[in-house]
Amino acid sequence: MALLAVFGAPRRQVDHADQALAAACEIADAVDDEFQDELGVGIGLNSGKVVAGNVGLLDGAMELEERPAVPLKGKTEPVALFAPRRATQ
Repeated sequence: MALLAVFGAPRRQVDHADQALAAACEIADAVDDEFQDELGVGIGLNSGKVVAGNVGLLDGAMELEERPAVPLKGKTEPVALFAPRRATQ
């Protein structure tokens, strides 16, 4: 099963990346609440007009932590990845 959500279309939204990040965190929390360790999800976010891009946070409300860079086809250098820093519960 998969889900694709588009933020900022058909009308441009300045905070589309913040909206997408908040939705991704809410989905991950809902899956964890419902299924605990029985089901895991992977969520990827992209911002911009390209297939691989940056996720920006205009207001800095969510702290991000850097993950290991990955090689991407068509890029000469590995691309940095970031994930939202989750509060420990």
